[in-house]
Amino acid sequence: MCGRYLHYAPVELLERAFALDLGSERPNLEPRYNIAPTQYAPIISAADGTRSLNMAHWGLVPSWATDRSGAARLINARGETVRETPSFRSAFKSRRSLVPTRWADAIAPPLPAAMTRAP
Repeated sequence: MCGRYLHYAPVELLERAFALDLGSERPNLEPRYNIAPTQYAPIISAADGTRSLNMAHWGLVPSWATDRSGAARLINARGETVRETPSFRSAFKSRRSLVPTRWADAIAPPLPAAMTRAP
């Protein structure tokens, strides 16, 4: 998996698609075309049966870490081992979220390329 992604969905679309309870707080999500590890980005999370839109730091800080310096290294988990891998096990069990995104990747020579579904 790559280390960059795009976000350009309007808040209204996310609110309808994921039945979000935004209340009077309507975040202003500007389109971003190069979100990298350690940056803040929108996520959808659920608590007490209510889905909300929040900004979160991209990268996992393991429970045993004393600071965020290693978070950029922990951005991907293999689906086959996420339940057993010590770094991801606890977060997978109790702190899941949804990341509204389009993935980006680099091609050689390094040029950004966005991948989307064909019409």
